[in-house]
Amino acid sequence: ISAQSNVISYESSNLNDINIDYFKWLIGSWEASFQNQKNNTQHWDQKDQFTLSGNAILTINGKEILVEEMEIKKIGNQLYFLRIDTESGESIKYNLLSINDGLATFNNAQINDQFSIKQNAFDNFSQQNSPNGALHQSQFPGALKPTINFVKTQKD
Repeated sequence: ISAQSNVISYESSNLNDINIDYFKWLIGSWEASFQNQKNNTQHWDQKDQFTLSGNAILTINGKEILVEEMEIKKIGNQLYFLRIDTESGESIKYNLLSINDGLATFNNAQINDQFSIKQNAFDNFSQQNSPNGALHQSQFPGALKPTINFVKTQKD
């Protein structure tokens, strides 16, 4: 942990060495605000020794809608981020492309989509979405911004 920024750094030139322990800081509840309204929340838990699982919920006009389920999962030597559509059950798998100074970038070359998660400090992170990616072509494109900043509301 960096004393200056309180961000966990992982020093390895080999991405295969990285496991879900690097992302355990996500465990808990997070919320993001748009136009001063708290309308985007995520909740993360550890499912097993290889998997963190999360839910993304949007609040639109006072109604909570489960938008997607997510997993950060170690499969073999590779770490993946999976986005699971709650309506179709289909998942999109992104492989870990790079990790540096709290910024983890995931990529899916088949659909030309990339996004990143950056731990800014112990109690906040930002999610940077590709403006042309699959997430922005979902059923709630107006509610999804290129960069979403989350603040921790509860640690589990």
